Amino acid sequence: MATLGVNWAGVVVTLDHNEVAELIKAQDVATAAAGLAGAIAAPTGPVGPIVIGIAAAYIRVERQLILTVDRGFGVYLTLPWPAIYFSQFWLIIPTTRPDPALGGVTVRRSDGNAFGPNEEWTAEAYYGSIGTVFADVTGNGSADAIVVNEDTVTVRRNTGNGFGANEDWTHGPFYGTRGTFFVDVTGDGKADAIAVNEDTITVRLNTGNDFGPDPTANQDWTHGPFFGSLLTVFVDVTGDGKADAIAVNEDTITVRLNTGNDFGPDPTANQDWTHGPYFGNRGTFFADVTGDGKADAIVTNQL
Repeated sequence: MATLGVNWAGVVVTLDHNEVAELIKAQDVATAAAGLAGAIAAPTGPVGPIVIGIAAAYIRVERQLILTVDRGFGVYLTLPWPAIYFSQFWLIIPTTRPDPALGGVTVRRSDGNAFGPNEEWTAEAYYGSIGTVFADVTGNGSADAIVVNEDTVTVRRNTGNGFGANEDWTHGPFYGTRGTFFVDVTGDGKADAIAVNEDTITVRLNTGNDFGPDPTANQDWTHGPFFGSLLTVFVDVTGDGKADAIAVNEDTITVRLNTGNDFGPDPTANQDWTHGPYFGNRGTFFADVTGDGKADAIVTNQL
């Protein structure tokens, strides 16, 4: 049975073996836990490799449990070494407001001439294990906070003075091995979710409350691979309010225009926009520098 206590970190919930078993039902956690159990139960070989193997398995369990428990709530879990022998795990719920420099989201507003004083926009840590993004998902012109974790994408809406409650916006995993982006591809002013993988680019449209109910909402927008060896970006280069796809490679910059339903039917939609190499050794960027609503290409080099 779980018991409560308090220490310097906050409220401590000590979980017994059965409660931990419920917590680790996720396949990746269960696999890591099984590896740890095996390493402890059946050690073979010299002592040194055994200790290293158990330590590595222990770290894998701890990492996977943290990913399962902490979705940006500031809750974290620790596995003290005695837990290996007593089948107990400590779930830590911090009771103090952390220093923003140590993990909270802090905002400094622009007054047109400077950035003002620090404001805590989350009372606790809020970030994703895969990515943290700020984009407008409501269409009100104010950026919201988005975290990408291995299990789901969580959104906290901008209240004007902070980022509100956690909302599950993908109801399951959604991220790309080549990058995860949040930009408006429909022109409605609301950021949509984009995952770039080796085989294709997948889009999940913003419904106003989430990015669709489950993976059935996934849409194939390139019908094949499209990414840059140096950089992949989604910005509006035509001025129609819809983000286009850009791949930066060592030989040129390729653009695939947004048709409203995809980034073209296949690689025949690729357009060469620099007709030769164009990238910076300190960074390559795409932003509107003329005010015409069309993103321009910028490179920064070290002279």
